[in-house]
Amino acid sequence: MFGNRGVLHDDRRNLVRQHRGKMWLSCRLRVDRTRKVQRDDNRAFNGRKRTLMAPRRYTELFFLDEPTSMAAGHRPCACCRRADFTRFLACWRAAHPNGRWTAGSIDASLHDERLARRLPAAAPASLPDGAFVLRSGDDAAWLKWRGRLHRWTHGGYVDAAPLAADDEVRVLTPSLLVATLAAGFEPNAPHASAGERASPVDVG
Repeated sequence: MFGNRGVLHDDRRNLVRQHRGKMWLSCRLRVDRTRKVQRDDNRAFNGRKRTLMAPRRYTELFFLDEPTSMAAGHRPCACCRRADFTRFLACWRAAHPNGRWTAGSIDASLHDERLARRLPAAAPASLPDGAFVLRSGDDAAWLKWRGRLHRWTHGGYVDAAPLAADDEVRVLTPSLLVATLAAGFEPNAPHASAGERASPVDVG
């Protein structure tokens, strides 16, 4: 996945902020769609090349997969991922029925939660697939997927673990997005290493 939360770097490519605005997007690097006019300032797919961290252009972010991007607080882009965003919006509205939700109001609500940085406690069995958690005594992030927990690394998932009935974890994925997952939003499948028989990967 490809991420965008605005210009985060200065003219010397030093990161100087964590976000620029409330719109945090997750995009595809490739889409089956063409446009008569391609806007190079906010697109990086279909084989087109960009200079990373170009001055006064948004900072390119890269995620292992969509569950990772959601744990960071990003939502599907309504442009390059229109069908995904439509599904996301329907599930968000089902999870949060009290509101007239648009992309802008979703971004504002997510931003408030990101700034609060709460990590609520939960039993992993109660969480939907796609949620990320911290286990007790462990600094690693773990993905819940298909009845197991999978430890996240930069190169993929390792050390799949069964769900324990008496486990209590801290939830990394923002609660607004956890509720949207629980309401039926299915993110793009996680990295292939999240398979039940995934072997450790070399993360360099």
